[in-house]
Amino acid sequence: MRSAPQDESPAAWDGAAYDDVAAVQERWGRAVIARNAWRGDEVVLDAGCGSGRLIAALLERIPHGRLVCLDRDGSMLEAARRRVQALAPRISVAVMGGDLTALEQTALSPESFDVVFSNAALHWLRNKQRAFAGMIRLMKPGARLTAQFGGQGNIQRIRAAIYRALRRLGLPTAYDEEFEFAAPEHTSEQLKICGFRNVRVWQEDATAEFPDRAAFLRFAETVILRPLRTALPAERWPAFREEFARQAQALLGGWRVDYVRQNVEANR
Repeated sequence: MRSAPQDESPAAWDGAAYDDVAAVQERWGRAVIARNAWRGDEVVLDAGCGSGRLIAALLERIPHGRLVCLDRDGSMLEAARRRVQALAPRISVAVMGGDLTALEQTALSPESFDVVFSNAALHWLRNKQRAFAGMIRLMKPGARLTAQFGGQGNIQRIRAAIYRALRRLGLPTAYDEEFEFAAPEHTSEQLKICGFRNVRVWQEDATAEFPDRAAFLRFAETVILRPLRTALPAERWPAFREEFARQAQALLGGWRVDYVRQNVEANR
């Protein structure tokens, strides 16, 4: 399996489907939010907001602040806007489109944010350093970056299950992976190059358990297998799906995903 070229367009998401299965990501994000101290009046950028499942959790922390939610996928943005409408927040919440590797091309002003928060998003970028450089430009002096994303070793056995399923069915094993799971040392170095201070990067195991095969496959198809779904012929998908499930259960000993999360805390 190989990584896609830097300039290749990502496969589109299904924001509504993602929102239905993203309880795992929401749980991670709430823990990241909880590990920080909040004044209550921060201006926050949710970088890679997805369907917006963490908007309510962020609003609880900034009752006198302001929130900007940014994502590059139109379907995710639609889901996030529906969530904001349903929440009817008392503070300003903006949901806007933009690429995290091209933040200078957005309407966001330099030195605008007290906090840049990101959950389960940055591993989808193959140029994290460019994203970090854009983030620090948007942050006020002393502002903090608090983030979590897939780290080194993330979904290693799930990726092996994908490879084995493709090989067993005689399908091409070289397909475009949109994600990159960097080593903590590499992420730390990128942050320091961009000018961040007080940099802390660490990893933790976060294996996700699913109650049954159906729930596991629904999650995997929506999140992990999304790039592959667009690459395989439609008529081959049912057979691949079945073989992937068999291989994943054998390699992981149950209906689970071997997630490894990389955490970042840093200041401008």
